[in-house]
Amino acid sequence: MSPAELFTPWRARWILHEDPLLLVVNKPAGIATHAADASRRDDVVSRLQDWIARRDGVSPDAVYLGVHQRLDKETSGALVFARDPSANPRLAAAFETRAAEKRYLAVVEPAPRGAPSGTLSHLVERGKDGLMRARPCLPRDRVADDDPRLAVTGYRLLERAGRRALVEFTPRTGRTHQIRVQAAAAGFPLLGDAAYGGAPASRMMLHAASLSLPGAKGRAARYEAPTPDELRAALEGRDASISLRDKLLRAADLRWELARRGDTTAFRPAHDGDGFAHCPVDVYGEHAVIHAMGATHDPAIPGRWWSSGCAGCTPSTAPSRPTRWSRRGAATWRRRTRWRARARPTRW
Repeated sequence: MSPAELFTPWRARWILHEDPLLLVVNKPAGIATHAADASRRDDVVSRLQDWIARRDGVSPDAVYLGVHQRLDKETSGALVFARDPSANPRLAAAFETRAAEKRYLAVVEPAPRGAPSGTLSHLVERGKDGLMRARPCLPRDRVADDDPRLAVTGYRLLERAGRRALVEFTPRTGRTHQIRVQAAAAGFPLLGDAAYGGAPASRMMLHAASLSLPGAKGRAARYEAPTPDELRAALEGRDASISLRDKLLRAADLRWELARRGDTTAFRPAHDGDGFAHCPVDVYGEHAVIHAMGATHDPAIPGRWWSSGCAGCTPSTAPSRPTRWSRRGAATWRRRTRWRARARPTRW
């Protein structure tokens, strides 16, 4: 894998559907749909424009993407764009009239009590801290269907595992943080959603599983986004079985902006939180330095970074007391993994 393949604005497998009018993608968690700062190009829209421009041999400014839907930064799943201005009216009408059907999957803790399915109806408003606040919508409120505060979401319990549960959500309105704040108000916050009281997790466990849009001839088109392994793993209370290659790609995807800008050749593309247990990685130009922070390590990490195009990998170990990271242990690990910095042709 070359550095260009490692630090790429988009990946072909994230494309769910593409035609001259529509583009549907499987948005990864951790990437904003549209950056608030126009100078940053690490959002979905900008990265897609760069990727399509490279693929089609045109300027990014020539790539049209009409935005009609947004997903929170930590939410993954199906996201649609207009590829031609002529598709804007139909997409806008689909979302405004609620003809577009959205289905989400989430892991919650604790599991919902009472009926395994139902409808959540709340009045949602923004609080002084910027987060949304929800209170049950009662008959005495006399709220009209088009009231901008009204949030309505259907839910269905799919599976229970101890205190956790896999829940399907079908929002019927489109309010900011709707599923997150309504689930929290109902007593079963999303796992990993710290802002609304969710238990800690590697990410917010919310995924846009499918999107249905009305077709030109009355036939609905349904687009499915594969369920991430993290959701099943979180439900079962275990770490997702993600390969080291995929961990490396995910870490690089989140730091693509650092590599793209070109204003620095030194940055940290892989953190402990990216799944590189006790082995964060720093890149200095053509070389990578892997820091062994403790006795727990993954001996395959150096080989993966070597294959990514680095000119060399250098270990950095600093145990506070004699452990298996002794001189003998470190030397053995270097020898077994062929972990010595050496020059070789590179495109890094």
